[in-house]
Amino acid sequence: MNKYIMLMLLTLLESILSTVKVKFRIFHFDIAANFIGAFMKGISVIIASIVIIGNNNNTELALRITVIFFSAFIGNIFASKLFDYFFHKYKKDDKWIFIITPETRKIGKSIADELRLNNVEVYTLEGYSNKISILPNLVISYNKQESELIIGLSKKHKVSYQIM
Repeated sequence: MNKYIMLMLLTLLESILSTVKVKFRIFHFDIAANFIGAFMKGISVIIASIVIIGNNNNTELALRITVIFFSAFIGNIFASKLFDYFFHKYKKDDKWIFIITPETRKIGKSIADELRLNNVEVYTLEGYSNKISILPNLVISYNKQESELIIGLSKKHKVSYQIM
């Protein structure tokens, strides 16, 4: 196998594993991250030996470094997209808290009533804006469908919301 192709494939593999290792650490999969780190060390040694061994004129060394750079770049992008796809596909829904701030009490009550009809957990709060009584809503979403409903109602009534 051509040493440049081998160098490219090993660097791609190392970059993919490096990115996955970082993502595993973020999500507290420490044992998997440690295993990947150990495996990466072996790949790094092989890559270093390919770069060091052989004809080391400046042109060939620059070409090897360029191959490593582009392979690492592509590997990081690929691994990030792949990990995000699988992690979010199989991840359980999170709990999201929305604070909806309507301009009038009537709009706040209307939004709260619509959310309650759809079995979404809503808490209304008494508030004032420029000495006008308003009814902000604290809404808890447990899945993507509820979040889409909350955002849709906010846009429909042209009110602002914050996600916590």
